[in-house]
Amino acid sequence: MRKPLWIDRVLVDLVKKEFIPIKILFLCIYGGANALFPFLTLHARSLGITEWELGVVYGFNPVIALFGPPVIGLIADKIGNFKVMLSITMAASGFASLLFIAVPQGRVTYLLPSDLPLTLEPPSSASLHLPRLLSCQLRPHLSLTLINSTSMTLFDGATMAILKEHGGDYGLQRMYATLGVVILTPVSGSLIDHFSHLQQQQNYNSAFYLYFGLKTIASVVILFVNLDFRDGSNRVLHDFRFLMRQPEIMAFITVMLITGRLSLYTLQD
Repeated sequence: MRKPLWIDRVLVDLVKKEFIPIKILFLCIYGGANALFPFLTLHARSLGITEWELGVVYGFNPVIALFGPPVIGLIADKIGNFKVMLSITMAASGFASLLFIAVPQGRVTYLLPSDLPLTLEPPSSASLHLPRLLSCQLRPHLSLTLINSTSMTLFDGATMAILKEHGGDYGLQRMYATLGVVILTPVSGSLIDHFSHLQQQQNYNSAFYLYFGLKTIASVVILFVNLDFRDGSNRVLHDFRFLMRQPEIMAFITVMLITGRLSLYTLQD
């Protein structure tokens, strides 16, 4: 029986040395993101942050996505070989995630039994309010979102440049991103459950440490990526205006705007 052609494509791609760092990066970056980001809202809710306050915090995401990555992308095109810049932003993204650990407990709700002695008249719940709770959550969130979106923009540019130079298949590289998500998301959830059980309270610190470790690995691996063939551009703004006049580019941007508008975040009751 003849072996399917797609198996040969996968095997050839697997051993091509120019693509090995890309595969590791896809696994670490996307696996790390899904090991942390699904739990960010749960972490915030465990600190006592309300749904309305979370909405305010996440409301800044579109502003960051609108201005941050395009500006960094233009700078990267100007530089050409930007792997050092990409390595720094990856490491900074990992360090930014650790800022969440320093966010204090904002509100503590004590659930009391329904039957109490008549001599006691406590409220059904008591809360500790920190006036700067929202700002404490907002600062690390904005830092992580800005740095992560910046590093992802640079990584996408580096990936496409390498695949174009060596005739690679983007789908085969992206397969390792899916592998990272499948493996590392349940690992992160299991670690959270384990440490929460040990401390008898919700503890999400392991997710932040896991994300930090994976981003640190990615920042080192990036230094082994060869981008010497990529020269800087002296026509960045001219090329940008040309692209914005292309119908397919505008159609893609429109789809991304609609997709972003329809994105929802899961909140813990």
